[in-house]
Amino acid sequence: MFNIKKYVLSIFLVFLLCSCGYTDNQRAHNLSSFAHTYGLVRWFHPSEEAAKIDWNKFALYGVKEVADCRSQKELQQKLEELFLPIAPTISFSKEQKSSNDDDYILSLPVNKDDLLSVFWQHSGVDLGIWSNNYVSKRANRPLATQNISKLALHGYFPTDTYKGHKIRMSAKIRIEPGSPNPALHMILIKPPRNDFPNAAEFYTKLCANDSSAVLPNNKDWRIYEREITIDDSLGDLYWGLYPERAGAFLVERISLYDVTTNRTISDFLFGTSRKERSGRQINEDLSRTNPISFDYSEYDNYLSISSKNQIFEDTPEADSVISRNIGSQLYVNIPLVLYGDSTCTYPKGNQYALEELNSKISAFEKEGNKASNTYKEYADIVVTWNVIKYFSPYLDELSLQWDDELATALGMLKNDKSDDYNRVPLELMMAKLEDAHVVVTTQLDYSQQSRYSLPFSVKKIGNNIVVVQSNTPLIKVGDVVQKINNEDMRKKYAHSEKRVSGSLFHKNNRVRQTLPFEYRKDTPLKIKLIRNKEALIIETNTTPDYVMYSILYDRVPNENNVRQISENITYINVSCTDFDRVAKILEQRSSNQTIIFDIREGAPNFLLRYIIPLLADEPLPSRREILITPQVIYPKTPIVPDTLSSVAPKTPSLKNIFLINGNNISNMEETLDYIRYAGLGYFIGSNTAGCSGMINIIPLPSGGQVVFTGAKSLSLMGAEHYYYRVGIKPDYFIEETIDDIQRGRDVILDKAIEIVINGTKMATPEFN
Repeated sequence: MFNIKKYVLSIFLVFLLCSCGYTDNQRAHNLSSFAHTYGLVRWFHPSEEAAKIDWNKFALYGVKEVADCRSQKELQQKLEELFLPIAPTISFSKEQKSSNDDDYILSLPVNKDDLLSVFWQHSGVDLGIWSNNYVSKRANRPLATQNISKLALHGYFPTDTYKGHKIRMSAKIRIEPGSPNPALHMILIKPPRNDFPNAAEFYTKLCANDSSAVLPNNKDWRIYEREITIDDSLGDLYWGLYPERAGAFLVERISLYDVTTNRTISDFLFGTSRKERSGRQINEDLSRTNPISFDYSEYDNYLSISSKNQIFEDTPEADSVISRNIGSQLYVNIPLVLYGDSTCTYPKGNQYALEELNSKISAFEKEGNKASNTYKEYADIVVTWNVIKYFSPYLDELSLQWDDELATALGMLKNDKSDDYNRVPLELMMAKLEDAHVVVTTQLDYSQQSRYSLPFSVKKIGNNIVVVQSNTPLIKVGDVVQKINNEDMRKKYAHSEKRVSGSLFHKNNRVRQTLPFEYRKDTPLKIKLIRNKEALIIETNTTPDYVMYSILYDRVPNENNVRQISENITYINVSCTDFDRVAKILEQRSSNQTIIFDIREGAPNFLLRYIIPLLADEPLPSRREILITPQVIYPKTPIVPDTLSSVAPKTPSLKNIFLINGNNISNMEETLDYIRYAGLGYFIGSNTAGCSGMINIIPLPSGGQVVFTGAKSLSLMGAEHYYYRVGIKPDYFIEETIDDIQRGRDVILDKAIEIVINGTKMATPEFN
């Protein structure tokens, strides 16, 4: 018998299921459209209104507003509501527009003769206080900064002995006759600390970037001063000069004075001294950290500095208009160049609409971001994806459809209102870059609450997950872990590997260091493992995380860090040995002595700066320019070509051997590249991490951060030896086995000793 109630119910369930699927797909589509618009406006639309928005807070509010739009029309209306107060010249359309459209012609001032063009230039991308090496600037606008590297001059001031004292910074300055007023500030800045969420507060507290602090535009020499009282929260300070806009000025003397004791602290005279990590006291010229923004001329008694309206010569075309598809049948259209006077860009936006938008953003923040984890996850992906799309120096050389990666990451998130932030989609997206610098940190990682980890670390060898360090007698080094609390460790390890960005060798090293800390709670552990071919069940507990941190990361000196293996062979674990001891060994070495440098646990900065010159019997070849920062004016992925011609490396010297692995990353890889270029020694072990270049840090709307590589590092020997994603290959590739681990054999060191004793049979190294 036909049951009308069951029929209606089934129809309703089908409708509900279809509706839910539509909602998930529509949400991902809405967020993708918002993401594309967000990046274009934040980093390429130069309106004055856009400079008055907190872009991370806006991202959080924006994803909440667009997430549940039910139609294309509703989405377009919501995007207009969000972006028009920020970008008065923006428009959305169903068809792509060109710069000849009447809308854009009418939006420009009739008489532009007395106005300046305003547009974005990016050398890398300045993302705030952590982007020390990167600059973003609107031409003919102040260089907005919270960051010491954007100062025209800066000096370092350790404050430990001046707690409670009033300190005066003094500088003798003259604005260059005929120069426009550069709106010069004298400021004191607190450098960022590791507790990232609080760092910006110190900049706000110390920066004197207000109109009353601008030095007068006086053409005569004058002494200008700033004072600050040193309290316990400050720590070390930087002082410096900061010009808002184009102009030229002369600096004769900068000094610090202790007002409390009436004593001069230091008279810098364009120089300062500080201690390097090696412990050596060195003298350096006054730091000029940003030569692309300022020009310097040195004279006998003073320094002449000119600041610029632009950071490089390339500019977008005057009537450049970007029209981009942000979803099916929806385009966003924005000009890249606006015109403005000293206070605003034209056409002016609706001030009331901007104030209302900022009020809504503030109200949403005060509400505690309802369903906040979901919105934070969406917003973090939106911001990170855009930074990589427009500013990664490596994205262009990867076979990635980056727009598809955005859709994939957004589609993985569900509106489940979970109490736990889900970092996995963001990590999986960033892992596609194979950038070994990438680290995703969440607010939970900054938490001071007690956290726990496994009491051991593991490494993948073949298809086995093997214990390599243990903090409990129940678990032995060499044990093969099969399950923890019924969770298959091969699958868990593989999932962790997928979330790590970098080469295969780096992934294994990173997972070893991070997997223990995925067990955050104080819980019992039931571990199934194989020991000497016998299956065992071990029951133990997680351990406080600081215990495993100390095992994994502490480099404690001991008697085995430096040892004489034979009369002619010396072993040095460089990561645990101070500079003076290494230098003394090198200075006293005999002509037939080989030194084995173990840098598998890392190496300090003094290796390149001070040790490498001691390894050569003749003057070393000069280092060529290997670092390239993308220069961006158009919203497209930058192309950063390898500009160095190929150079054949010299035959390696057997006087030095370096033990390497996937733990060697960044500056260490640049050091190894130089060692190979100069022929200073052999490399034994496994490939390095495969990533170098200056890092940049993306502050996330959630309060976390993402580290990535912001500038491209080349090989000194040219494109043939370019090591991004591959790593620097050893001359002898060796990896340990499970048997080696169980027996405590260091097969890589053994191979190095064998080569020293028996010599190498290779005519040329096997790293090509």
